[in-house]
Amino acid sequence: LKGEIRIENADLIARGEAGRAVYREVQPGDLGFDPLGLFPKDIQQQRRARNGEVNNGRLAMIALTTFVIAEYFTGESIVDLTPLF
Repeated sequence: LKGEIRIENADLIARGEAGRAVYREVQPGDLGFDPLGLFPKDIQQQRRARNGEVNNGRLAMIALTTFVIAEYFTGESIVDLTPLF
């Protein structure tokens, strides 16, 4: 997989305090934040975890779209359409 190019010192560039941009190649979604160490070390397991995140994100977008459609056609808020628990 090709990674994106991230500007390491973007904040300094925005403030005009850096001479040039420092780039490094990173994987999409890899922000280096894993305080509990849950991200797998095995490449196959990493790929499986990333695919799971993408699929969960897609499912969430489909759910949100259905909420918007329901509100549009009924004219009521999704909160009002959802039964109380």
